Amino acid sequence: MDLSLEPELSAFQAEVAAFLHAEMAPDFLAELATQEAAEGNWSEPFSRKLAERGWLSLSWPTQYGGAAKPLSYVAVLNEQLGHFRAPTGWHAIATEWVAMPLLRFGTEDQKHRFLPPIARADHCYGPAFTEPEAGSDLANIRTRAERDGDDYILNGLKVFSTEGHRASHLWLLAVTDPKADRHRGMSMFILDRASPGVTVKGVATINHGRVNDIYLDNVRVPASNRVGLENDGWRVAMSTLNIERSGIYHVAFRRSMLDDLIAFARRNRRRGTPLIELGWVRRGIAFWATEFEAQRMLSWHIVWLQGLGEEPSVDPSVQSLRMRMSQHPFACFGLEVLGMPGQLAPSCAWAPLLGQFEKLYLTSCSQHSGGTTEIQKNIIATRGLGLPRD
Repeated sequence: MDLSLEPELSAFQAEVAAFLHAEMAPDFLAELATQEAAEGNWSEPFSRKLAERGWLSLSWPTQYGGAAKPLSYVAVLNEQLGHFRAPTGWHAIATEWVAMPLLRFGTEDQKHRFLPPIARADHCYGPAFTEPEAGSDLANIRTRAERDGDDYILNGLKVFSTEGHRASHLWLLAVTDPKADRHRGMSMFILDRASPGVTVKGVATINHGRVNDIYLDNVRVPASNRVGLENDGWRVAMSTLNIERSGIYHVAFRRSMLDDLIAFARRNRRRGTPLIELGWVRRGIAFWATEFEAQRMLSWHIVWLQGLGEEPSVDPSVQSLRMRMSQHPFACFGLEVLGMPGQLAPSCAWAPLLGQFEKLYLTSCSQHSGGTTEIQKNIIATRGLGLPRD
């Protein structure tokens, strides 16, 4: 695989790197380290700076404020954002989960109402899919949306919403035909979180953060906020396959953490011996450098497929599974290298490397966010390998 970038794309990479080098000052990184989740760093002012450069809408058509660039530009941007560990939490759901389905399924009115605020980073979106009895089995949701004139009335409970407390809008899936077969009878909505009847309650998590329960009590949402046809919400929800979803941000983020760990091993000793000279440390560094390079190759393979006009579904599942299953072992290795101080939380002034490995260790204990490992394995088995479901 030839990973050399064409001149225009290489120039864009250099532009992004120069911008991030100036923006990601040590004090800013330290501030981000104390935020909620290992990969949920967010900063509204920073997202607005990206928006001012038109980087939140790179691949959109020009008539909707985009630059009509190939998805390879989005990949280059995301890789650099991950390398510098830049915060993306304020805008990521809006640009990756909402904007692309809007471009594909939205009406012209919806595109002109909802896309410009996303491009400007004015709106922060939170997904509202998961329910108490519908996590991996999303087709089992029970939140109802009943038509009442020009509105729908929503009733139900959404859980595990990471962005629910700060989101201005919710990307919400609800049942509009309870008698329909599975994967049918659902519709997708954009809901203003300030709507009467929406209550958000935080639930503390082990990784110094929170998730949210979202209660919907006779909440009115305009029918004009339904994205796609009524009862076609499943197809809208699954349409995020059409965006650059190679995981390259997270791969670059992990590789950057490894670089910090290598620097730590070079300047610290254990029982008088430099850490970098210990055999188990050197073997571990070599293993993880190789693993992250392999993941990077998988990421760029997905980008290449998209450049051919394909919409890969199996390859992203392979990458997602590989990244997820490597998180906890990598965190454990980092804590072994850091020693006992590595267990200190980011809020502690003595925490080495801003406490990021402690944070990753706690976060990686969960394997369900964004779709469980079992679901990814099922996709690989059935779609990729052609194995029977029974």
